[in-house]
Amino acid sequence: MFFSRILFGVPKHRTPKPRIMKRKFAYTRLFHAEENLVTCKCGFSHHVSTICSVCYEKVRGVTNLIKQEMMKYNPYLGERQDRPFYVKYENEKNAEIPVTPPNAKIIKIKKERDSWFTSRFSENDKGQL
Repeated sequence: MFFSRILFGVPKHRTPKPRIMKRKFAYTRLFHAEENLVTCKCGFSHHVSTICSVCYEKVRGVTNLIKQEMMKYNPYLGERQDRPFYVKYENEKNAEIPVTPPNAKIIKIKKERDSWFTSRFSENDKGQL
């Protein structure tokens, strides 16, 4: 057993905790600047390939509001909607509504349509752009 240290390469002395912490959090470990940052229209910065966190929260809030209104029509929560739907906001007029299928559900939202939420998002067919 005496020669096991030589055979297995085990250290003789335990490294003290302060020395480990000094190596881990030393001033020589500098911060690196993040590359590919872009400033959003709202004023916050984000990575080029992602959406701004503030804008994402806005989109998420609107999406959750639409989902809640959709689930009010469906008695079985979590099931697929049986008919296509159209989202109608309270500031829209009937003339602005495009032609919807005859059996489409109209989901009325008691809020004004945001400027970024275009009618293209409300189309049920994802193949059309």
